[in-house]
Amino acid sequence: MRERIALIGAGRVGSSLAGALHHAGLEVEFIVDRDAAAARAAAALCGAVPAVTLAALPEGGPALIFLTVPDDAIAAAAAELAAAAKAGPGTAVVHCSGSLPAAILAPLRPHTRRLASMHPLQSFAGRKQEWRRWRGIHIALEGEEETVVLLEEIARRLQSRPFRLTAGAKIDYHIACVLLSNCLVGLYDAADELLAGVELPAEEKRAMTEPLLRNTIANVIASGPGAALTGPVSRGDTGTITAHLRALAAERPGLLELYRTLSLRLVKLAEQEGRLTLLQSEQLRKLLNHPDE
Repeated sequence: MRERIALIGAGRVGSSLAGALHHAGLEVEFIVDRDAAAARAAAALCGAVPAVTLAALPEGGPALIFLTVPDDAIAAAAAELAAAAKAGPGTAVVHCSGSLPAAILAPLRPHTRRLASMHPLQSFAGRKQEWRRWRGIHIALEGEEETVVLLEEIARRLQSRPFRLTAGAKIDYHIACVLLSNCLVGLYDAADELLAGVELPAEEKRAMTEPLLRNTIANVIASGPGAALTGPVSRGDTGTITAHLRALAAERPGLLELYRTLSLRLVKLAEQEGRLTLLQSEQLRKLLNHPDE
């Protein structure tokens, strides 16, 4: 592939993608970001030219432009790109949002019809070797056919696993990603708050909870959520759950609704697995829906 590539946005996704493309032999010519230091840092990963404005891009645009900016900035970036006339009829423009369809790039349609989205099913924390995280992951593709075909080839060069997603399915897909990644971080933070009474250094607490977290995830991946479910809900243990609810209401009311909502979901899962009798299910729902009674 001899595509001329530019990335607009030098954050975590953009920087990791720049490095991944470079190591796959797909050279990035330009990295554009209003933050000059961020542009330079990302450009250093792939030998690209750093820039703070679109003026650095050649007239007519590179053959492929990735918009790796935050979701709320994609429409404005597309409009700016269109106004600068940096995308010609042969230019493919691709954003990396998991929730927004390629149609968000509509301001570019007078210049090019080659519009698509490419979302990596992965989290990036900003470390220098993040480009390796593109290997083996699934990448959701959506948009104009010729561009999706090109992205499928690029994904395979990145050693990723491309799959197609319809525009209508993107929002549910992205909510699932948020629950699995961002909300998992939120759950970990809630658990960390509850472990405040354990008198161990923070590093030791992380080491203490790591086996539980890793084994739970491994069990879900290996057998599915139903088979992986353990704990008081799966046993119909109303006494323990009552104690949990009382303690949260008294000491950490901010976590009470989170506990109730997730536990009600677990009741449904335990029912599906045949773990609970009808009476147990009714008792648990009554307890969780009306904890004050």
